[in-house]
Amino acid sequence: MKYPLPFILSILLATSCDFTDSTLKREVDEVSWSDKNWILEVTDTLHVNFVDKLIRLYDTSPDRTKHLLMSSFNSYEVLVIDDSGKTLARHRPVGQGDKFVGDIIFGLGFVGNDRFVASSPKGFYIYELLTGKFIRSYPLRTPLRGYETAESFNIEQFMRKNELHFAGGLQSSLEDKDIMNFKKEYFNEYKPITFMNTTNNSASLNFGIGPTSRFKRHDYHYGELYTLFDYNPDQELFAVLTNPSDEISIWDTDSKLIREIPLLLERFKLPVKFKYGKGGVEDATQIVNSMYRTLNMYGSKALLTYRTGIPEEDFRAISSYAELPALFRQKMKYFGAIIDITKGEVSNEFELPEYAVGVASFTSADNVLLYTNPGITETDSTTVFYRARLKEPDQ
Repeated sequence: MKYPLPFILSILLATSCDFTDSTLKREVDEVSWSDKNWILEVTDTLHVNFVDKLIRLYDTSPDRTKHLLMSSFNSYEVLVIDDSGKTLARHRPVGQGDKFVGDIIFGLGFVGNDRFVASSPKGFYIYELLTGKFIRSYPLRTPLRGYETAESFNIEQFMRKNELHFAGGLQSSLEDKDIMNFKKEYFNEYKPITFMNTTNNSASLNFGIGPTSRFKRHDYHYGELYTLFDYNPDQELFAVLTNPSDEISIWDTDSKLIREIPLLLERFKLPVKFKYGKGGVEDATQIVNSMYRTLNMYGSKALLTYRTGIPEEDFRAISSYAELPALFRQKMKYFGAIIDITKGEVSNEFELPEYAVGVASFTSADNVLLYTNPGITETDSTTVFYRARLKEPDQ
């Protein structure tokens, strides 16, 4: 099971290995570079009267006026806010019985502007947005997720053949695999996103690892496997990014692979790796290696963010995990890039504003919400987001 960074205290350190690629790397010129340089410019702050561990913004309403938030650590209380940060409602749909999701919520998403859907080990549950009134459920028994999962936290709704579907990270395609002896062929079975057809209450596993992924090109893996995804309703396309691969894949609602967009991110480094069939679980994979943070789409643009790791020599030199917070502040940096999913172009990377650690919502170039480092920005009663706009330096 993958643990969040602040809570990795139980796994013994191991020595990382270095291997030589058995196949040729992709050439730099395979990446189609954009000639635009972008920056995220902070324009304001958004204070939300809600404090907890690992607060995430799960979804923004189609009319862009409301947001769903929850602690991804505690995963039981749903907060509905408007775009000014005002709390509109708080719901606790956890519990036993036909109208409750069970003990934990996995994902959240809007159903139109006035309802929301929550996923859990029991399936998908729909509630009224402001009253929390139970509407209906789509049962889908699912064990607690382990090694491989979606990390976007969002549930996307889409129409296929005039039938409403939900897409989210729920079921596991690698539940019965030996993760400590991870094999390359497992990636042929990896399908990270569950589709739920609300017409006939049937579920399917979708997407996967593209043929140009570093997972398939090389003879080693990185001890981490989780997927970020987002959906563009205008183009009816999904963007999928599996950490820590080096391509974004674009899929349609029939789960057909439309294209792969190669990434060559300058500061995205993966010094800790493991031969297939060997090892794969140690703290350094989440501390030393770079990791993708968020993936959000608006129009033809996908906005991805990632963080660098702590240099391996610094990590190996610490005598106590109590030293990690200071190392994070000193060494860890956060970057973003824009991918045009239509042209397949990748922009130059740009550093996120100070104290920003990812993108929470991207509803236009002028309306981007950024996660901030709570250890620095959080007050006694509020969680702080940055408002930002995506612009070219000469604008």
